[in-house]
Amino acid sequence: MAITYPTGLDTFTNPLSTDLLTSPDHATQHANINDAVEALEAYAGVTGSTVATSLTNQISLKAPTASPTFTGTPTLPTGTIATTQVAGNSTTAVATTAFVTTANQLMGIYTAYTPTLTAITIGNGTLTGQYAKVNDFVHVTGSFTLGSTSAVTGSIGISPPVNINASMGYAASPLGFANLYDTSSGAMNNLQVLWASATEMRVRAINTAAAYSVMVVTSATVPLTWATGDILTWNAIYRAA
Repeated sequence: MAITYPTGLDTFTNPLSTDLLTSPDHATQHANINDAVEALEAYAGVTGSTVATSLTNQISLKAPTASPTFTGTPTLPTGTIATTQVAGNSTTAVATTAFVTTANQLMGIYTAYTPTLTAITIGNGTLTGQYAKVNDFVHVTGSFTLGSTSAVTGSIGISPPVNINASMGYAASPLGFANLYDTSSGAMNNLQVLWASATEMRVRAINTAAAYSVMVVTSATVPLTWATGDILTWNAIYRAA
């Protein structure tokens, strides 16, 4: 019999109690067993050093008990989740994306976002927004430059990057200020950013013609007749929901 061990496992034919000594051949059975035993002895060596060396080589292919130095792009097995470090951890421990997001919020790093505008047709205008969140504190800024195909159609609303806490609000609670720069005259028109709902900040113009300043609804002609190149900016602070 050609022995394949230790590179492969041999398959022996076991005789039945009803089989003759010639089926399978009795001498062949002994020869097979002898060959297999000899192969085991040769693999083990006289002192077992061959097996020990082989096991050492196999173990060296596995990750050691101590944390290994990874190469390539390490990934987790499907369905597993890494342990996120405790917020504020400043060690060299490996960080998950969840930890990084929390750390960014704790540090107040500004993140870009694209707000949704109500009553403004963006067209070919330019819209930007960014915000920083530290725990429940949110600071948001943004700007919109009117393009030739942009239009203001009514009361302007701006979506916040993070929902606004209901405790901030009653009708028209102030959150910050806005400005509308008139490029044709160079004039700066002051506006105010007010609470409208958890998902909307509202921009109102300030009417100073009355005995006391009052908020008025924006429109295509309030606080001025909007034109290409005019720039609306806003700056607000609120508590996150």
